[in-house]
Amino acid sequence: MAIRVAVTSGKGGVGKTTTVANLGLALAKLGVDVTIVDANFTTPDLSLHFGTPATDKTIHHALAGIIPIEQAVHIHKSGLKIVPASLSLDDLKRADYGNLRKIVENIPGEVVIFDTAAGLGDEMQAVLSVVDKCVLVTNPEWPAITDALKAAIVSESLGASVEGVIINKFKGDKFEPSPSSIESVLDTPVLAIIPNDDSVRASIATKNPVVISSPSSYAAEAYRKLACDIIGVPYKPLHRFSLQRVFDSIFGK
Repeated sequence: MAIRVAVTSGKGGVGKTTTVANLGLALAKLGVDVTIVDANFTTPDLSLHFGTPATDKTIHHALAGIIPIEQAVHIHKSGLKIVPASLSLDDLKRADYGNLRKIVENIPGEVVIFDTAAGLGDEMQAVLSVVDKCVLVTNPEWPAITDALKAAIVSESLGASVEGVIINKFKGDKFEPSPSSIESVLDTPVLAIIPNDDSVRASIATKNPVVISSPSSYAAEAYRKLACDIIGVPYKPLHRFSLQRVFDSIFGK
């Protein structure tokens, strides 16, 4: 039976989709049978991170009962399986969230990772009600942390256990809350710290996630380390500098 995980935050723009794309790729490269799903039904853009062309086989078409969800699974050149969403407003109108529980049972993969919508509305809650676990993504800013806390409360109320938080776009300057303070406020462990890295912005512009486009960047290293931690295998950094030294400097050790 697949493990279903939602990546959520409450706040938009914190890097949920970037996290889903890169974590999915990093896990796939470790041999995990993983599928990533664009479950941001109103403003989807997961496929844009991969440069995937528009298609008439998406999760929207499955939600509308036009196709079985298996036909919406697309294979990336890396081997990662992707279920895209439609960019069409007409397809959005036809989609029936009530079919979500039924179709997720047929999404292939040992691990299925769902990219969720921003906010705490019906769309986000529909996804959280059909997954097993939730991972929060936040930026080191109090508005984003506060929204992540709300998302955690909603997740737990819907039966999706909160496994931890990923701190994204971390600079480590004096204006940012420390990882330990974020961990304390959210009452959940920090799973990874993704440094603020221009390589990520470049990867989005070129539609090629950073773990592929800039594998030795600090951001790519952090995503790969997270993937290794998740499946319990040792991490071997590619970068000439030790990633642990970066984390130690962030935590002030």
